[in-house]
Amino acid sequence: MRSFVRYILFVFVATVVMGCEYDFDLKGTHEVPMLVVDCMVNQGYGNGRKTLVCVSIYGTVPVGDYVPSSSKTEGTQAPVLDELEVSATVNGEEITLTRFEAPVGSDEAFPKDFFTAVIGDLTEGDVVEVHASAKGYPDAIGRTVAPGAAEVVSAEVSKDSILSVKINDNPATRDYYGIVLKREFEMHREISPEEGGGTEFVTGDYLDLLGLEIGNGLRTSIQPRLFSQLGFLSLAFSDNLVFFDDLSIKEQDNTFKAVVLEMKGAYYSGDYQLSVYKLSPEAYKFMRALYEINTGSMMAGISAVSYTYSGISGGFGAVGAYRKKDMVLPINY
Repeated sequence: MRSFVRYILFVFVATVVMGCEYDFDLKGTHEVPMLVVDCMVNQGYGNGRKTLVCVSIYGTVPVGDYVPSSSKTEGTQAPVLDELEVSATVNGEEITLTRFEAPVGSDEAFPKDFFTAVIGDLTEGDVVEVHASAKGYPDAIGRTVAPGAAEVVSAEVSKDSILSVKINDNPATRDYYGIVLKREFEMHREISPEEGGGTEFVTGDYLDLLGLEIGNGLRTSIQPRLFSQLGFLSLAFSDNLVFFDDLSIKEQDNTFKAVVLEMKGAYYSGDYQLSVYKLSPEAYKFMRALYEINTGSMMAGISAVSYTYSGISGGFGAVGAYRKKDMVLPINY
């Protein structure tokens, strides 16, 4: 019986993998285009007494209206947002947004619709709203509530390279956190013959974190869309950012634990630099969705489940916020 079941399974998988492909027109996909609003509120920016607000605005192209490029046609281009108006408020009071100009020589479509503002530091509970409108698009509105700082009870890296960060988490609320660990290193990197050969001297502060068990956290190694220098997920420029909710550390006495992985061939020195983030729900959920989309596996020709999240009314994207706490972890061994 088991052999028969295995045979049926083999036939099914083989049929999927070797199946035919058909081209067909999708029906009901010529929807009204919508705005994509991505905003990250970086609390404690700069000297710790400022807040950096970054807003990126894009326009969608309904799948039914998309034309791929070919030898005969240029295909669908990124939409130009005419009569674009963007505003942001903190507790109902408008703040001044400055348009960010694209770098010289940039052929990216999004920088021309990028806005920033530097304002005073926010207080936990402050409400940030972003409003956007453009010709031919419905109005889009998103909001988030400023989180407070993560309360770190203790943090250390043990002799056997285990990072432990105990957080004073409020059991009455659902909270979201992020961890980045760095340490200075230097190394010589071999250059491939295609690049000219030889060696080069490299310095940096990169470390990677690996969860001790499934569900302990998410390790991001792929930078999903919108990771511009001042964009929505500028906090995640460090590839070793791990973000998680408080439920994943509840059974471990509210202690995040991870294995610290050093780069092969690198010589590390100095103390560890730890950053602990507290994220708003919108920031965490959007980051989680992007992570799942970019790490979803493909098997037997069937795509993985598509995770999506939007905190924008009348559009797509999210308005999120975070506050970072930096710490030095001396080496005590």
